[in-house]
This record gives sequence, structure tokens and C-alpha cells, in this order.
Amino acid sequence: MPHDFFDPTPKQQNLVLIDVANLREAERMIESCEHCNPGAEIPFDWILDRVTGSDSSVTDYILEEPAKCPKCRHDILEKTLIEPAATQVLRMGINWQDVIMALGGGTVFLWAAAWLIRTVITDRMARDAEAFKIQVKSSADKEVETLKIRLQATADTEIERLKNALQMAAEERRVRFSTLHETRARKIAQLYKRLVSQSIACQSYVIRMSEEDRQRGFQKLEDDFMELSSFVETIRIYLPEHICVLLDKLLSHIRQPAINIFVYGAVNQYARPEVQQERNEAFMSALKAFDAEIPAAKKALEEEFRKIFGVETTVAQAVKPE
Repeated sequence: MPHDFFDPTPKQQNLVLIDVANLREAERMIESCEHCNPGAEIPFDWILDRVTGSDSSVTDYILEEPAKCPKCRHDILEKTLIEPAATQVLRMGINWQDVIMALGGGTVFLWAAAWLIRTVITDRMARDAEAFKIQVKSSADKEVETLKIRLQATADTEIERLKNALQMAAEERRVRFSTLHETRARKIAQLYKRLVSQSIACQSYVIRMSEEDRQRGFQKLEDDFMELSSFVETIRIYLPEHICVLLDKLLSHIRQPAINIFVYGAVNQYARPEVQQERNEAFMSALKAFDAEIPAAKKALEEEFRKIFGVETTVAQAVKPE
């Protein structure tokens, strides 16, 4: 390649004066300049070549006045780098050979080398960055997955331990309440048996015994009743309050007739009329107690006992119509 391809001799070089009219036309072909657009890479004299139709390899320009950037209004000289207007580039096209000649061959090669190196480095950095991102993401995903597995294992262990603890507590509660229920049932059965026995004894005392037997048997009847009352006091803790009230009422109904009969039993026909009247009323009250009051109180207590054991619910379900 000849040396003067890039460096024409002074005899070959042409000087062209650019007047104001040509400058205005050239300005219309500019979008921005190097002062407002760091990416501008085309020298202004390339535009002047298009305006004047001159050969850029042998032409230098003298401006009548500096041109103005349409974007930032900064002065533009012939070697100022500009960005051509898009419409002008599409209309005229870029003759890259002219651009290269305008920039100077050595400059173009240096620029091309720098661009190539920058492109290679940028591409390599982009690929390295992408690989690093993938590596970091993969590592993070593995750590997250490991943490999830560890947390799940810990959670499963804690859940299993809690389930075992709850099952043990439930079993202890079941055993404890089962034992309590058995004890309660046994106590209530003993109580009911004593109530029935005491009720029969009191009824026999009032209705069947002679006056002489009553006087001798009252003390034993009272001893039995006191023993029953003591037993009732020991099992109140197993019974609801309203059942304890019913129980006290039944005990009173059973005991009172025997006491009344014992008090008025010795009254004979020689007693004052009012005393004889009280004796008759005591007998009538005793009969009424055994005929109505005691059975009613006993029935109410029996119903409550059945509720405790669930007997009524079971029977009701068994006889429920289809």
C-alpha cells in the first residue's frame, strides 16, 4: 500500500471555504456533538464533504464561522465529532471509506483495534459475570435447599416429639380419670345400697314394729343413720352440688318419720287431746313420707346417678325408633 494513500502532498490538498449558507445546511444534518453526546464518533468535515461534494482525502475546510450544535448550541469546528441526524444517515448513507479517509488511516486502525479489544473484553466480562451469577444462584439454591431440608427435619422431629408428649399426657389423663370414674362409681353404688337399706329399715320401724320394739330399736336405727351420714360426708367430693342437695333432702325424708314416731309412740289414750292429735299427725306424716316424698326424692337422685354413668343416654339410643 503506497504511503500517500493516507497522507496526500500539499500540492494535492484543496482548501474549501464554507460560507454561512453551507454551514446552515450542514447544521441541519447534525443531531448532536461530542460536547453533549459522548458517543459521537463522526468528524464534522464528513458532513461538509456531503454538502460540498468534495473528496475528503484531499480536502481541508475553512469555516466562515463555527457551526452550532442544534442540541447544545456549542461551537462545532471541522474536526469536532458529531452524531449525524438519523434521517440524513438513512437518506445519504455512510461511506465508511470516506469516514476512514477523513479520520486518517492510522487513527482508524488504532480506533478499530481499541474497539475490538473493548468488545472482546466487554463480551468476556459479560460472560464471566453471567457465569458468576449462575454460580452464585446455584450455590444459593443449594444452600436454601439444604436449609429447607434441615428445617423440615427439625420440624418433623419437634412435631413427633410433641405428638408423643401429647399422647403420653392423654394416656395419663385417661388412666387417671378412668381410675377416678371407677372409684366414683364404686362409692355411688355403696351409697345407693345404704340408702335403700336405711329407707327399708326406717319404713319397717314406722309401720311394722310394735311400740315396745320401737323403743328398743330406735338407738340402733339412729346409729345406722349416723354411720350413713358420715359415709355421705366422705363421698361429697365425688358428687355435683345439686346431687348433694337431693341427697340431703332424701336423708331428711327417711330420718324424720322415725324420729316423730319414736317421740309420739308412747302417747296413749290418757294423754291430752292435743298431744293425741299431734301423735296422729306424726303417723300420717310418716305414711305420706314413705308413700310419696321418699320415693320422689329417691327417683330424682336415681335419675342424676344414671346421668353420671350415661345409662339414660345409652338406653335412649337403644330404644330410639327407626
